[in-house]
Amino acid sequence: MRLFSGEHKPTYRSKDKEPLQLAVVVSFIVIVTAILWVLAVLFL
Repeated sequence: MRLFSGEHKPTYRSKDKEPLQLAVVVSFIVIVTAILWVLAVLFL
């Protein structure tokens, strides 16, 4: 797992990190959507 190895030095200009950043953004959106869905189910 090399996710945490490159976190302390973010280089946004490197092209090698783009798929990793895309995966992080997509997983973050999925997690937030799941949390909102669970909250909606609990409170509605």
